[in-house]
Amino acid sequence: MARSPDVRSHCDVRHRRVRAYGVRVFFALILVLSLLAQPLLAATSPAPLEPGLAPGQNFNLALWKLTLPLDRSGGSSGTASEVKPIPATYQNAPYFCTGADGSMVFLAPSSGATTSGSHYPRSELRELTASGSNAAWTIADGGTLSASLAVNELPETSAGVKGRLVVGQIHGPDDELCRLYFDQGKLYFHDDRSGPRHTELTYTLTSSTGALTSIALDQRFDYTIRASSTGLTVSASQGGVNYSASEPISTFWPGKALYFKAGVYVQMGKSGSAAGTTGRGQGKVSFYRLAIAHGTASTAPQIITPPAPRL
Repeated sequence: MARSPDVRSHCDVRHRRVRAYGVRVFFALILVLSLLAQPLLAATSPAPLEPGLAPGQNFNLALWKLTLPLDRSGGSSGTASEVKPIPATYQNAPYFCTGADGSMVFLAPSSGATTSGSHYPRSELRELTASGSNAAWTIADGGTLSASLAVNELPETSAGVKGRLVVGQIHGPDDELCRLYFDQGKLYFHDDRSGPRHTELTYTLTSSTGALTSIALDQRFDYTIRASSTGLTVSASQGGVNYSASEPISTFWPGKALYFKAGVYVQMGKSGSAAGTTGRGQGKVSFYRLAIAHGTASTAPQIITPPAPRL
């Protein structure tokens, strides 16, 4: 009985040692896990945009091809040329290049070459599949296009009125489900086959209070175009304010082959052309983020979010 205090003291000391050892092991484990996590974070975190790199080195352009406002000879009298695939180091300034802030710059003059199906020039990306063929998804598949961008220049009519640009699209075989316009700071979209009569209708983006967008040149904003069997919604945000417009999908669109487009599509042609609006100048847009996703509620979407990580 007289030795029991020594036994208790010995047990207490051993208990404290075990507890201290456990604490050291715990913190060592935390340190190891944090060290292991660092390479993973470095591999998955997007790198900042770098002005010294080409667009394909700052952005993942594997699922896009490019249409330029130039014909094959570098002029504007022929049909607009394409770049497919887009090499990582490819630039063709000033029509497609990296801006001073690392953005992906698209520029199209009103006098530029046009595609066979349009009288308006463009410097624009067109969605592809992973195999390099033209993308062709349906409303049942669903699709989302989102971007962060700034409009830098607008063309002018002969009367000096600023023109408008298309900065994002959902294109169909012959018509567009969505053309998102930037028109002197306002955002709205057209659906060529909207409503029960399948007619072209305009949907203007507004805030929760009914305010219209008022975006200045060089002012960054975000947009998202989302299409599914439940409807088409186009939303935008600028200066902490959210704007949106939506519509049900008409019976014209289910089953039609669709694809996304993004860049600058100038809604002004050169004088003497068959364009509905003619004038001078150019349209210029700088993109800071561009992402596409496809999927439904039962299928996790595959998301491609530039800029691509660099190890």
